[in-house]
Amino acid sequence: MEWLNDYEEELTRVFARVKEVAAGFPAPLDRESLAYLSHFDPRMEHSSKNYICYLLPFWLMGQADVKPAVCRDLAAANVMAMLHFFIIDDAMDTDNSQRWLYLPIGQLFYEAFMDCYRQHFPAASPLWKLYKNYIRDWAEHVVAERISGTSTGDLASIARKAGPLKLSSSAILLLGGSGNLIPDFSEAVDLVLTTLQLADDWADWRDDLNVESNNALLALIREKLQLGEEERLTEEAVKHAVYVDHALKPYVSLALTNRVRLAQIDNVPEHLTAFHDYVCSRLEDDVKQIESSRMMLEQGGLSYWLSKLVK
Repeated sequence: MEWLNDYEEELTRVFARVKEVAAGFPAPLDRESLAYLSHFDPRMEHSSKNYICYLLPFWLMGQADVKPAVCRDLAAANVMAMLHFFIIDDAMDTDNSQRWLYLPIGQLFYEAFMDCYRQHFPAASPLWKLYKNYIRDWAEHVVAERISGTSTGDLASIARKAGPLKLSSSAILLLGGSGNLIPDFSEAVDLVLTTLQLADDWADWRDDLNVESNNALLALIREKLQLGEEERLTEEAVKHAVYVDHALKPYVSLALTNRVRLAQIDNVPEHLTAFHDYVCSRLEDDVKQIESSRMMLEQGGLSYWLSKLVK
């Protein structure tokens, strides 16, 4: 995992920078923002690991002559932007009465994120037009997802929710004088983000089912079962689809199709490709494990093995 191991020290510096920013927020937002940030610190055992968000600027250093210090700035900005958008998502997805406290935190992180970029890009920079496009993509997807739900027939739209992340890759290319590569890199990042979302949806399907959240795997199973809009998808139906009807195989094939396309794009950073391969491999391993368990079921002891498998 060189895509991670090569940048452990950089990650420490990036999160130290973001902690310093959060600690400067007015009380009690400083304390709450530091607690919220801890849920995403990759060095914490039970934190969410959004590696592409933290590491994308460093992965692109080989494509442009950009100093590590600048990559640290943009990586820290990525983290703060991520926190801002996650807080918005949480506010839209939950009715928790305490969520109001996080909205001003999200705005403070947003301002700090913008400050990082303003240091390197003047108002006339073409980066800001790209940023507007990424924000429009995010906004359109968030609304469409809540109106129409997720569809595996439109995989390209899945990555649009993380569109603002592409600001850092475009920034690196512009600083390195390689703005002509932005369309290819944008497609490459979209492919990786889509596969990552597929993996997340597989890992989170139980939680998403309970709150009726949008989830690509659940959407695929709903389509296969031809459920109406008012029909609920049950946990038992999902388990049967995955563990008996091979539903995970066509689902993972979507990620493998992305792998093929990614290999066709020129000059994709080695670590970005390696990270995508890592995500694909974990999905493939899950399919193999399920298929192996299924073969054991077919060989005997069906009720016993099935009861263990679906717990």
